[in-house]
Amino acid sequence: MVQLIPDMYGVVRAAAAEDDEVVLQDAFIEFNEIAEIEPKFFQSKFKEIFQNTMDIVGKGDFANPLVRQQPVEFYVTVVERVPSIVKKDEELLRSMIELIFKLMVDIDENIDEEWLKPKEGFNDSGQADEGEDNVNFGKSSIDKIISAVGEAKCLPLLSSLVEQMMANQSDWRYKNAALMAFS
Repeated sequence: MVQLIPDMYGVVRAAAAEDDEVVLQDAFIEFNEIAEIEPKFFQSKFKEIFQNTMDIVGKGDFANPLVRQQPVEFYVTVVERVPSIVKKDEELLRSMIELIFKLMVDIDENIDEEWLKPKEGFNDSGQADEGEDNVNFGKSSIDKIISAVGEAKCLPLLSSLVEQMMANQSDWRYKNAALMAFS
């Protein structure tokens, strides 16, 4: 069974190399379904899978932006069900949260005038654009990790990362992601 895991993410690596978004998305959907049913299947190779697939989250030129969220959804699903994976490895936990922040920051730098001056009574419950979706997805992912791993373990780490992001004076997106992570 241990050999099956490298073969599975070998498919992911090949699809990533070929920019085959359909195979990537389908593979991570399968990973996630297995993780929901039998998360310990990935336990022995989780860190290796994370390290070998995190570049997919950082790739910003997919036609379907949801492909970037699929690996994060998989990581979070495994952590929710087997939190000891990151409780024992603070470096892995930090890397995972930093990766989620990178996704949250990767939004359009230009602010729409309509967003700056919403009409009176505006309710932001409509469809989110790709950037807002990344921010909301990241926020939800961080919330799930905190719930699974525990505040005592996550909040000091999260506070440190948020402080670093808030220190960025040149790009508002970092502060936005930091504030959203705590909201």
